[in-house]
Order: sequence, then C-alpha cells, then structure tokens
Amino acid sequence: MKPKLMVLLVAGLASSGAFAQTSALKDTDITFYGGLDLGIQSGHYSAKLGRQVSVDRGPHGVNRLGVMGAHEIRPGLKATFKLEAMPLANDGTARQATQFWFRESTIGVASDRFGSFKWGRQLTPWHEAASKIDIFGLGGTADPWLQFAGNQRMNNSIRWDSPKFNGFTAIAMYGLGQASDISGTLGSTPATEDNGKEVGFNLTYDKGPLVVRYGYDNYKTPATDPASPVALKRNAVGASYDLRVAKLGLGYFTAKSDNGATNYRAYIVTGVIPVGKDYIKMQYT
Repeated sequence: MKPKLMVLLVAGLASSGAFAQTSALKDTDITFYGGLDLGIQSGHYSAKLGRQVSVDRGPHGVNRLGVMGAHEIRPGLKATFKLEAMPLANDGTARQATQFWFRESTIGVASDRFGSFKWGRQLTPWHEAASKIDIFGLGGTADPWLQFAGNQRMNNSIRWDSPKFNGFTAIAMYGLGQASDISGTLGSTPATEDNGKEVGFNLTYDKGPLVVRYGYDNYKTPATDPASPVALKRNAVGASYDLRVAKLGLGYFTAKSDNGATNYRAYIVTGVIPVGKDYIKMQYT
C-alpha cells in the first residue's frame, strides 16, 4: 500500500525531503486497526436510585480506531506515526469531544541500534509499568485504586524507548507542558512556565522467568493559582515469576502531591494460571 498520506504525516521528520518523493513510498507500511466492544448490563443501585438496564461500551475491552505506519529511511532506521481514537459504539460519540485522537497522536523515528524517539500525545512511562504490573491492564475493578490521580497520557511530549540489552529496557519522557495558566492563555512567564510539565521514566528487567518493573511520574498540575502548580508524584513497582504452572506477582503503587491533597498507596498480589490456550487470572488489591 502506497498512499500519499504517509508523506504528509512524516514529512517534517527530515529536511532532506526524502518523504516528499513518491518513489520513496515503496518501503512504506500503513496499518488500519481497531476494535469495538459493547455489552448489555443491568444494575440495581438502591431503593432510591432504582434499577438501570443499558447498552454500555467496553465492559471487556477498549474501543479504539487507529492508523499507524512506518517508512524505511535506510536499513535499521524508520520514520513512524500513529493516530488512535476512542469511538464510543453505544452512541457514536468520541471519548473526548475536543480531542479526537485521544489515545495517541505521535510521529517519530525508530532505530535498531538506538531505540525509538516519538513526540506528541502518548502513554506515560508510569502507565507502561503500572498497566503490566496489574494483570488486568488498569482496566479491571481495581483500576480506581491503582491509578489514583494524574494522567495516563502526556501531551506535547518527547519519549525515548531504549532497545533491549541483556534483559533491560528503559523509557524516558519529558512533557513540555504548554499549559501556562488556567485561563488557557498561550505563552509563559517565569511564574507559570512549570504548569502542565511532566517528567517520567521506566526501567524493566525481563529475562527468563523473572520480570521486574518500575515506573515514575512527576506532573505539575495547573493549580488555582497559576503561579503555584501542584506536583503530583507517582511510583509503581512490581515483580513476577513464572513457575510454569502459575505466574505469581507482587506490586506496590503510590501517589502523593506536594500540597498533601493526594496521598495514596496500594498493594496487589497477582496470579495467572494457564489452562490450555487460555488463562485464569486472580488479583487481590
């Protein structure tokens, strides 16, 4: 598939103009993907609130619609892009009315030797660790107790994913913020330049039966006083060991703001038992 769409999306990555040549599209791969999940659910909340039967979105998975692509610049080096939206199949709306590509919107370069660099809106390193420590991917009933507060994704960010070296991988990300004050005024002053900025990293060891993960995030949330942004710091650490008959894991999560308004912590114990081609998952939070 050789659409010119790829030229428009990644032309800014190289001043040489290689992407402006249709002849270069022979090494371009573009994939359209997605998934929709709907369910009928019934709930009885209380005598006062009554009963509700509804068609609800995503009881078992995330609704998504996306397109991603890669163009080979030379062997071992590619330009990439990814756009992913979250349509809601029960009513035809989007998850965020003002942010259509809510789940991801990035362009980048990927090197076999140096890893990948992406910039745009993307998952934080903290979330990459936490969603794997939680065997339900932060999508189960324990989700509110593990995510606490803060962002899953970071806007206006630059992210580096390392190649794997002897079992180790790393992720580092910096969010430029560009939310200088709560009124939405563009630009920044020395008093407001930290608003919306975010820093995070992730370190993973995955070799043999042992997996150890750690994720960190520090987000400067816009405060009531734009000159005093509140720093929210999150940590997620976990380990699992595959005994073949079962994979057992432990996890520890914290979230704390420097003004004391947020101060959470949680522990989880996990177990995954293979049954043929399927699994039985158990988790205590």
